Amino acid sequence: MFILKFPYVHGTKPPLNNEFNVKLNNSSIVFDSTAQTTRKFRYDDSGLIDSIFIISKNVTDKVNYIGNTIIWPNQANMISSLSYTPYVYSSFFLVIIYEDTSMSKTSASIFITDVNQSSNINLSCNYAGINPIYNNQDIACAIMNNASCEGGVISQFQTTLQINSTNFSLGTISPTANCQNSMQGSFTYQNNTLTGLRDDTNDNVVNNTDALVNLKTYLPNLSSNFNIFQQQSTGDRPIWQTTILAYTTPCPARGFNDTVVKHTLCQGQSITLNTQSVGNTYTWYPTTTLNNATAANPIATPTTTTNYIVSIDSLGCKHTEHVLVAVTPIPKADTIIANNNICGGPSGSIIVKPNHGAYEPYSYSLNSAANVNDTSFTNLNGGNYNVLVTDVRGCTWQSNNLVIKDTIMVNAIVYAFATRGVAPFTTQLSATATTGANNYNWYINNQYESNAWYYDQTFTDSGVYNITLIAYNNIPTCADTTTLTITVLPQDTAGIFIPNVFSPNGDGVNDVYEIQIKNAELELFEIYDRWGVVIIKNEELKTNSNGIINWTGRTTSGIECSAGTYFYVIKIKLDEKYSKEGVKEYKGFITLVR
Repeated sequence: MFILKFPYVHGTKPPLNNEFNVKLNNSSIVFDSTAQTTRKFRYDDSGLIDSIFIISKNVTDKVNYIGNTIIWPNQANMISSLSYTPYVYSSFFLVIIYEDTSMSKTSASIFITDVNQSSNINLSCNYAGINPIYNNQDIACAIMNNASCEGGVISQFQTTLQINSTNFSLGTISPTANCQNSMQGSFTYQNNTLTGLRDDTNDNVVNNTDALVNLKTYLPNLSSNFNIFQQQSTGDRPIWQTTILAYTTPCPARGFNDTVVKHTLCQGQSITLNTQSVGNTYTWYPTTTLNNATAANPIATPTTTTNYIVSIDSLGCKHTEHVLVAVTPIPKADTIIANNNICGGPSGSIIVKPNHGAYEPYSYSLNSAANVNDTSFTNLNGGNYNVLVTDVRGCTWQSNNLVIKDTIMVNAIVYAFATRGVAPFTTQLSATATTGANNYNWYINNQYESNAWYYDQTFTDSGVYNITLIAYNNIPTCADTTTLTITVLPQDTAGIFIPNVFSPNGDGVNDVYEIQIKNAELELFEIYDRWGVVIIKNEELKTNSNGIINWTGRTTSGIECSAGTYFYVIKIKLDEKYSKEGVKEYKGFITLVR
């Protein structure tokens, strides 16, 4: 009694990650790297071997035992740039492995040889590393060989089996007159009996139509390798050869393609690859992204989705296992825009423009805060920020050191309504012209004095005083600073004290322009408008009992002067008891503010 165990479709010459559809009995089969199985031996004209993998797909649910048909692909994306290789997958064939219930342990191996070969070159295929073979039962070896010729030159092969350096002639393959022939070996292995499905017979003959060889009489018991080679006497390329083995073995029966273990990994991460069984030796492929290709559990750091295949040898019993690692690209942002803050805000912002891919939706986090779906972060103060982008698979990308600068809009301007006087000397300090600020700190010679918008400051001692105004908007870091100097003379010093600003607007603050004379006599005081016209003289000004001359901001005729800048000329005669300078003249500007 027989049951269908492992029907497979195989495709040769596959790229590692190109997905492609093939039809079997009008049912689609997707070929990609997850179905890689046994090794493929590729020979070029120089005789070098390139060991790659072939693709195998389980099609148990698509075969009907009779009339199975594979439809060749004809999609445009399968066309190769090489004229002699028109398809990326050069051939497809159906392999059906039957299970003989009386045989407790069976094994099957498939080898592909892709040859582009000139004439008179030997083609030698070493079938090594297979599970040990019992020779007390039939050993099926079916050779599928498609031989063709170019330019009318016939390709002819003499096929030889080599066991322990001893050669056994199996026969000759000769093309027909149309310069093309193919040999397709196929068989059943039923009730311990090897039978050809076509006109193949269970013998040691290989020719144009008989491709089934029984290796029972050739192989020593528990053999694990042998050679089959062909000598091309005439002809040219190409030659495609497939060899299928079926035999009993002391090794555990396994599926033709072991279950694929799947993992998902973010780009840049590593993962430990674990095997499902224990062996004595391990050989992993591909090797380039592994830290140790012969370890049982190597560390893999793939940059793209990779199907890792490991060949496990346990005391001569070999099988393959698969670990598919799907690599998710990091969700790196295309652009991140940081808009500066108006200092004292918050008014800064960060706008993220992500690199949208297949693993949306993305979420975003600012400075390790909770993830949100919004790509805009607003109402931010100045400072350093980082943005974390996370995709739906949990892969992340972080942008560090995003800087939102504080744009300071404060412009500090300080007025002192008199900058020179005799001790004790009082003047008004004002920040009325300062813009963009809502906090004011006054310092005199680096000592804090007041936070008022304006205030009266009295200097009891003579000296030079540095006045500093620090004005800011909401927070001290949003500050602008300005300074001026106040000179206070001793009481016994002759001189005059002239303010430069007053505001006769009736608010009771600095409404009168006052000139104070100390130990001197006023000889001339004239005020001119901007056109040089005298608007008032000293004899028209009022002098109080303390010798202070007042001007209320009106002309001689009592008309209010408009806001603006006026020019003064003052001459005083200093008391010789306090000064030797005699007559001294002062010229300058007065700012009238309303």
